Amino acid sequence: MRATPLAPSEWWKKLSNLNKDVILLDVRNGYEWDIGHFHGAQRPNVDCFRSTSFGLSESEDIASDPLANVDKENTEILMYCTGGPVEWIGNLFVFDSRLSLPPSSVKHKSTNDESIKHEVDDDIVFAKCYICGSQVSELRHRNCANLDCNLLFLCCSSCMNDLRGCCTLKCTSADRLRPVLPGHERYKKWHHYRDT
Repeated sequence: MRATPLAPSEWWKKLSNLNKDVILLDVRNGYEWDIGHFHGAQRPNVDCFRSTSFGLSESEDIASDPLANVDKENTEILMYCTGGPVEWIGNLFVFDSRLSLPPSSVKHKSTNDESIKHEVDDDIVFAKCYICGSQVSELRHRNCANLDCNLLFLCCSSCMNDLRGCCTLKCTSADRLRPVLPGHERYKKWHHYRDT
């Protein structure tokens, strides 16, 4: 069964009229959610969305299922797998060496001819360092310096320096470590480092 796709203007209209009978559900991977999502969206507590049961089966961990205990017959469920327009918080994950970009200011034309400009609210805090849990102001993912781990994660500069670009203390003692890259530099493809 396939959901009904919405045009951007329909999506905006639905977002502007959210109420208790509507659930906004993010169907992306955890690392995409961490960098940015729609205000009010729910995300299952799993690394990969396909791991969820979508409320279809008994789950051992009800907390990871945002559709548990929802009256699905009388609740509208809005799902998305990309973002950036009105009500977007944070950055956009991109699948290239940049890994994230801030959303550009987007002007939307509403049905009553009002012009709406999207601006990111800097007061909303949601991104946390994967290691220490502190707020991350720089919304950029990194790959673990351990070639055999390569975990994509958000990290504060303090933990990045302390763990030499690795995601855990265990990874710092791995046999195959890439160099710690300064600033926004990205690692090259894995084969550049495989013989190091």
